[in-house]
Amino acid sequence: MALRFDFKARGLVIEEIGPPITEEQIGSSVPESFPGKDAFVEFYLLRNGLFIPGGAYFYRSRFREISPGDFDAISVDNFYFIPRFPGETHDMLASIHHARSHLWRWRPERRSFFESHLPFACDGSGNDYWIEISSGRVKFILLEGNGGEGEIVDVAPTFDDFASNLEQRRPRPR
Repeated sequence: MALRFDFKARGLVIEEIGPPITEEQIGSSVPESFPGKDAFVEFYLLRNGLFIPGGAYFYRSRFREISPGDFDAISVDNFYFIPRFPGETHDMLASIHHARSHLWRWRPERRSFFESHLPFACDGSGNDYWIEISSGRVKFILLEGNGGEGEIVDVAPTFDDFASNLEQRRPRPR
């Protein structure tokens, strides 16, 4: 098991993992090429989607300076699963394809964003994490922020940086 994705060693509880998947199935279902895709594939070969009861936290300050009032700790509760065949569903997890198509219908004003990004996780409120295909950067869409328009927050330089730095607890406010 890749140590950087060993959530148990960091005290994270994983309650649900999606169905096992092969590298060929990942490539077929997620054909997009992006910087850092090798770590994405490695992660999904270990666990094809997951649910983290109580959530986990990522701290943006690990990779950037945070201004007062800016997001630092953000939560993640689910990693979407990758379907092994068209139409595959899971009782507890949404698929990457379902997340993208749902938002495509629900937020047509964001379609150019959805075409250039790949969803892979969400928080407990349904705000999604996306990989920017051109750069590999991880973004977070806070759907109700910015006067109802949604706010796009730059989170991490790569999927690897994001997934390998999740923590169990949110620290006390400074």
